[in-house]
Amino acid sequence: MKRAFLAIPIALLACTGFANPPDDKAIESLGLPSRVASKPEQELLEGAAEFNLAELELAAIGKGSGDPHVRALAGRLEQNHQALQPVLEQMARRKGVTLPTAPSAKQSQRLEELRKKQPRDFNPLFLKTAVQFHQEALQLFQKNAPLIDDPALRTFAGQLQKGAQVNLERIQATPLAPVAEPPRRRWKRSGWAPRPAGD
Repeated sequence: MKRAFLAIPIALLACTGFANPPDDKAIESLGLPSRVASKPEQELLEGAAEFNLAELELAAIGKGSGDPHVRALAGRLEQNHQALQPVLEQMARRKGVTLPTAPSAKQSQRLEELRKKQPRDFNPLFLKTAVQFHQEALQLFQKNAPLIDDPALRTFAGQLQKGAQVNLERIQATPLAPVAEPPRRRWKRSGWAPRPAGD
């Protein structure tokens, strides 16, 4: 197998903020073998696809936040993972792997919990969920990457690890805008009433 493909900037494939995925010719030049994927290769591709789809849904939800920092982060994640999706699909086709078309049940449950949150509780849970997704993806990549025999796919897995780590650090560094406290109320004979400012 030609080893020239290793010189290709596969870092572009990782979710580190790239805007344009490589075209078909670039993917073809990776020289992925047509043999059936091993179990670690299949787990890596399937898990990466679930993670990617979960991140796309998370980003779509986050873009509705009232916090500009969260909206900016969500837009960045959406851009990254939209670009990664066709690359994953190309890789999977060349390994004979059928990718999932939705996040895992556990990921979907977390996304549903986030959708139901009140605005004042939304932003912290958004960041927490994003951190959890990336930490779990890192565990998946770290577990399977050393067990992959295919050089191109092993290199790709390494770049996925680096990209997920970069995004994780970006998420953890995202500040949250202060949330205004609701007005306090006090009891009056006529019922609860807002407490005057300074009272």
